[in-house]
Amino acid sequence: MVDKPVVYDWKIGLKKTAKNVAVMFGAPAVLYVLANVADIVPKEWLVWAVPLSGAVSYAVKNYIENH
Repeated sequence: MVDKPVVYDWKIGLKKTAKNVAVMFGAPAVLYVLANVADIVPKEWLVWAVPLSGAVSYAVKNYIENH
């Protein structure tokens, strides 16, 4: 039985590269901004911004752990 040669798929390679770059650089940047939301957002918006930033942080953490 002869195996067929593996053909490199550029779309899959670029997709995996983009995902790895996002996980290595994008996610920590997003988490840094969300962790400092109290310094960035005006005080009258903190009631909404803090729970939203917590939810987004948790979603990013789960995405990183599961992918």
